[in-house]
Amino acid sequence: MENKIEFEVGDTVRLNSGGPLLTVSKILENEQVTCVWFNDMDDVCTHDFDAELLFSDDEDEWYEVDDFEEDEDEDLEEEEEEEEK
Repeated sequence: MENKIEFEVGDTVRLNSGGPLLTVSKILENEQVTCVWFNDMDDVCTHDFDAELLFSDDEDEWYEVDDFEEDEDEDLEEEEEEEEK
């Protein structure tokens, strides 16, 4: 049986219906992919999904946490300066 799954271990994916960012941890036979993620309580979760329920997430659209925090700090400084005027 030929494997038609387009994902590789380590790829980030999402469910077609939405939800958290998942990481592919294992490619299984029968068109299934094992994924891991953290839930709202920072517990590690794992589940096997049919590959057709997932799409590859484009990591280029994600910002580093450091970049976000710096941008957020700059915005706060600008707001404080405007309030002082």
